[in-house]
Amino acid sequence: MLVCLFETHPDVQDVFMPFKVLTKDELRHSTELRAHGLRVMGFVQKVVARFEEPDKSEALLQELGKNHVMYGAKMDYVDVSTFYSPQYLKLSKLLILQNYSSCLIP
Repeated sequence: MLVCLFETHPDVQDVFMPFKVLTKDELRHSTELRAHGLRVMGFVQKVVARFEEPDKSEALLQELGKNHVMYGAKMDYVDVSTFYSPQYLKLSKLLILQNYSSCLIP
């Protein structure tokens, strides 16, 4: 999943410090990147499951932002204020199901 993101948006790879210097082939075989992708999808699943409870989604996203800042992520990349509206979460769920259902682990 993240390999596809890096291929379509190469500038994004620079934000992911552990993966910044890896080649496309190294990315494809990276167990760390795969594990990170699985954590991302697990987190997305948590947020989508709570899309009718925006306060809970907001709390999850705020905590995620704080954790990323602790790891050195720039605030510009972790602004979650736009991610917890019910409309965004419904759209996210729809888009994930439409575009990534083959990537999701049952």
